[in-house]
Order: sequence, then C-alpha cells, then structure tokens
Amino acid sequence: MILKPRAVKQMKIIRGIKSLKIQEPVALTIGIFDGVHRGHKRILSNLKKSAAGIKGKSCVLTFDPHPAKVLHPHKTPPMLVSAKHKLNLLAAEGIDIAVLLSFTKKFAAIKPARFVEDILVKRMNVKELLVGEGFLFGRRRTGDIKELRKLGNRFGLKVRTIRPLKSGKSVISSTLIRNLIMSGRLNEAGRLLGREVAILGTVTRGARRGRILGFPTANLDLHHEAIPPSGVYMVKVRLKNREYRGILNIGFRPTFNRDEREPTVEVHIFNFRRSIYGKDIEVVFLKRIRREHRFKNKKHLLSRIGKDIGITKRYFKKKPI
Repeated sequence: MILKPRAVKQMKIIRGIKSLKIQEPVALTIGIFDGVHRGHKRILSNLKKSAAGIKGKSCVLTFDPHPAKVLHPHKTPPMLVSAKHKLNLLAAEGIDIAVLLSFTKKFAAIKPARFVEDILVKRMNVKELLVGEGFLFGRRRTGDIKELRKLGNRFGLKVRTIRPLKSGKSVISSTLIRNLIMSGRLNEAGRLLGREVAILGTVTRGARRGRILGFPTANLDLHHEAIPPSGVYMVKVRLKNREYRGILNIGFRPTFNRDEREPTVEVHIFNFRRSIYGKDIEVVFLKRIRREHRFKNKKHLLSRIGKDIGITKRYFKKKPI
C-alpha cells in the first residue's frame, strides 16, 4: 500500500438550472470536456488566468448526458469518463465551480440570445467566456463565434477563443484518445490525456470466484464505456486519498463462461482485506501483461494468475509508485 494524500482544491458543484445563481464575477468555458485531456487543460489554464484577471471565479459549464445521446442516440460515441469522473478531474485542475446541466431536447431548443442573456448573464454572472474556435450553441446550433461576440457586446460579456492543441499534425481530441484506448495503445492515449489512462467504477458483488480461487477481486460496475481491450494489466487503485498496487482483468472469463457477452472488469488489490462494496474506486492502467485466453482447467488458471502477480510485483519493485 502507498499513502499519497491528493490535495485537491474544493470545487463547488451546481446541478441543474433551478440551482443556478452565481453572485461572484465568473470566467466561463463551455463544453463536454470528455476525458479532460491536454487540449482541455490548455483551455482550463487560460480560464484560471481570466478568472484571476477579473478577480472572480473560474467556472466550467458541462452537460450530462452527452448531447449526442439526446439528439443522435444511434451515433453516440463511447465516453472516456463519466460525469462523476469528469467532475473529479476538473477539481484536480483547480477549477472553482462546475455547473452540470441536464441536456434535453427542450434545452437544445433555447435560442442563442436567450441562452446568453438568461443563463450566462443573469444566472451565472459571466464576465469573460472562453471557447474553442469552432464553438456552436443554441437552437439547431445556429449560434457561432460571430453571433456570440455580437451578443457579448450587447450584454457586456467578453468573448475569447482558444485554438485547438495539436500533437504532431493531429488535433488532440476525445475521439482520437478514445480510439487509442480501445485499440490498446495506452501509452499514446496517456500522452494526449496528460496523465495515465484510468477508469472509475463502483465495486459490486460478483460471483466471488476470485475469492474461492484464493485471489479475491473487486468487481467493477463501470461509470463509462471506453475501456482497453481484454487482457491482464498492472494497475494502481485509488480509494479516497490512498493508492494501492494491483492487477486487473478485463474480459469474458472464458475458462468459466464460454457464452458471456458482456466484458467484466475485476481487480485484485495486493495486501488488501477491507470490504469496499458500494465504494467508487479509480483504476489507473500502467502496463498490459497479456491477452485473455481460456485455460484447460482451474489448476492451469491458478498457475497463470500466480505468474501474472509475480510479474506485477517485480515491476513495482523496480518502479516504485
């Protein structure tokens, strides 16, 4: 076990329009911020500087569910992080306020002028707004940067645009990172995220097969959808302000379940005896050990698990975290 207090600034979270009433001057950015990757962090860094300049608060306005799930449900991309995980990541970036609004068809029908006046100005007291160069908003996405600047002049709102961040010739985007994670290219994905690839999940009761085998595991109900390919991974496990070492399996447990269609995610935490059912844990991927495959019998499976754990412990001994 490794103790690592993670000093995270306390971030105020406002959920829903009815609860939305901010008194302090606000520097705001708006977006999905799926993954809170390096491109997002560039915007957030500028946002905090703007907030300091107006002696106000930095604020992120984001949505749940993803607008595509409401407007184009059959084209919805897998999310990198859940709303809860995203809020944790925004807090870690030192943001003062996060506003999480429910995206509905009714909300999507709000006209640009009304959105700016009623929500940004009257409810949020926004003085500066930072958005990407291709930002679109309002009913049928009819509001563009030109319209936003016009409305900003009308309501005393300064608008700034931020260019997208590139890695080589490619723009850093959630789509690019999602594809890298799902194809197993975790080092590349981590470089674009600006941190290691991680998942957040709630510990649930499984078949308890790991405990029977002598390697108790925490089964995870994931909060989001984009996960690496099936296999066995070296991981760090974060629970509150502590980090633990462990080994994780993603797959279909082919030795026991030949017909299982939904992948399971289960993690064995080294030297850990506490009951954590119902708790949220964050699992950080460090390295893939092997692909998942079916063993002839329980004996062969146990032998392979023992080898996987040995490989992982030797790795941690050489590279302490």
